[in-house]
Amino acid sequence: MKSKSKIKIKKATKQDILDITNIHKSCVKIINAKFYPKNIISLWLKQITEKNVKDQLRNSKWLVLKLNDKTIGFAQYSIQAKTLYQINISPKYSGKGFGKILYSYIENEFLNKAKTIKLNSTLNAVPFYKNLGFKKIKNISFKIDSASIKMVAMKKNLHI
Repeated sequence: MKSKSKIKIKKATKQDILDITNIHKSCVKIINAKFYPKNIISLWLKQITEKNVKDQLRNSKWLVLKLNDKTIGFAQYSIQAKTLYQINISPKYSGKGFGKILYSYIENEFLNKAKTIKLNSTLNAVPFYKNLGFKKIKNISFKIDSASIKMVAMKKNLHI
């Protein structure tokens, strides 16, 4: 990260849907593809649509992370459901601490409102979440269309 870089986290709006969709697709194609078979990746990519994101904007909270006014990542979660649904950082910016910045922002929103955060992690993201203090609960299968993908249910206790 350059010292003059400006990072901003804001609530996602309809204007962010295309960026969210593009980042999510590139994460699946580049990062998740190293951990899942091609047929799963293909089905997964079909699920990532602007309409799908637009529909979900109503049911959960979405944030975008901007670097110098360019959207480079996003997150989806629900404090009410005590669930972090996803954090995705553009592969170009992955591994540079942006996911941790976004997660810290979200955890601060959870504090005093929930005692735990749960999530279903893709196989590639398990080390990331473990580094943030999440513990593995169990291996699970997540249904995508006609197939299931292997994921890991995880949970973090928050100190209130």
